[in-house]
Amino acid sequence: MSGHVFILHGDLTRLACDGWLLPCDATMHVMLHWTEELDSPWSPPSPWPAWQSEQERVTRVEDWPGATQPWLVNTGASSGTAVEWFVDGVVAFVDEAAPYARARPFITRRAKPLLALPLIGTGAGGAARRAGQVVEALLPSLAAAADRNDVDVALVVHDAPAYAAALQARARIWNSSGSLPKELTEHQLAQATSLAERARSGKLVLFAGAGVGVGANLPTWTDLLTNLARRSGVLVEGDEARETEFTGLDVLDQARLIEIRLEQDGKSIGDGIREILLPFRQASLAHMLLSVLPVSEAVTTNYDQLLETSADSTGRPFGVLPYHPALHQRWLLKMHGCLSHPEDIVLTRSDFLRYDERRAALRGIVQAMLITKHMLFVGFSLTDDNFLRIIEDVRKAAAGEAGVSPTRFGTALSLRSQPLFEELWSEDLEWVCFDECRADGSSKAEAARTQEIFLDYLASIAAPSSRHLLDDRYDAILSDGERELRAALRCLAESASPEARSTSAWSEIRGLLDGFGGTEPPGS
Repeated sequence: MSGHVFILHGDLTRLACDGWLLPCDATMHVMLHWTEELDSPWSPPSPWPAWQSEQERVTRVEDWPGATQPWLVNTGASSGTAVEWFVDGVVAFVDEAAPYARARPFITRRAKPLLALPLIGTGAGGAARRAGQVVEALLPSLAAAADRNDVDVALVVHDAPAYAAALQARARIWNSSGSLPKELTEHQLAQATSLAERARSGKLVLFAGAGVGVGANLPTWTDLLTNLARRSGVLVEGDEARETEFTGLDVLDQARLIEIRLEQDGKSIGDGIREILLPFRQASLAHMLLSVLPVSEAVTTNYDQLLETSADSTGRPFGVLPYHPALHQRWLLKMHGCLSHPEDIVLTRSDFLRYDERRAALRGIVQAMLITKHMLFVGFSLTDDNFLRIIEDVRKAAAGEAGVSPTRFGTALSLRSQPLFEELWSEDLEWVCFDECRADGSSKAEAARTQEIFLDYLASIAAPSSRHLLDDRYDAILSDGERELRAALRCLAESASPEARSTSAWSEIRGLLDGFGGTEPPGS
């Protein structure tokens, strides 16, 4: 048995998981930010004697109005409480929640249950000034508990210094044990390293397809069309012959048939898709891992807004093209429309045929990215007609004297090996497949989990590694050299005269210091 500890930067309440740790104290008081976005009010139960005396510290919430299952854990203590006390509460949570999550999974297509928790005790829990000690003590115990219970665990932190500190602490564990994630092959590790180097140098762009949403329980393309067909009356419950005929149609013709029926009732197919997808508000691991990559440009064929939501919670939001192009330093191009603009959704054959006349500018942006940067494809089948036309134009524009593109324009992540399909794209793409070296009949869900671990490793080695350098909360995990550098930077900041601070150069230095955690992070 083995589990994996993921490290995420974002909002824990926005993660699709099978159980999560909801911090409280001995009075069962819960901080407001954990409940403020619930659709209906919730109040914690009254504490019982065993809870008040700390004989019991973990209990499942039975009446939670949200989508995913929380477990109340007493993590509230005074500033003098030993770090081990906080860690013990986390271990108890994993031990108690794992069997329940395995029996009643929320993520229906995942190989192992996924439990999630915040960096406990570092907000209002009494260990705020010792966050580095908590990270150091927590990660090994968390990994052991995940292995013992055969579950995966996501540690979700809310600010950049905490994320950098957690990544550094985990990297130290990997280095000391001489072992990187055991689920990844040498080829996969090498590809992650190459992609991370491209990301850090500003040469990587992201392309997210429908597969990214599987871990959030989003419907597949087939499921979406079947749902729409039933809602529109194209399919009738129990009519198997009609369903066989429907599924035999090309998917674009299925969509057109649905559109005809909806229009007869005065409805639009875009509104139908919005009605189905809008209730999905928890992002997948993949959404959150991709949103933290240091990329400034991304493309998606997905209608949902979970990638944007994940990016918002990192403090590095996407401006969405073509709707809000100038609001942020990085942007996400939505090729096929968005739930916020259902009238623009591309789904039927006529939508695809009219794509060029309506969205030629968007197509040009994708072409430019393919020519000038390296594109990482995640959860995308490479069979979309619009995209294939874009690719053909790029091949022509980038072809050398022999008529062959001099370099591959991207890397595709694939859950299964497809030798002939890979050969078809061999001049254009590098491939990372997640069923390789698996002769044990591994399932698609297991391959998807391996891809998540790959993305976690990629995000960890691509991320800025010193955002916690000037944050005293993480002193415990700094090396002697890092402490020396911290002292020098603080000396520079403190000794600069008002005249020096008034220069344009100082604003750049101030930005550098802020990037090392020189400003106070938001409260938790």
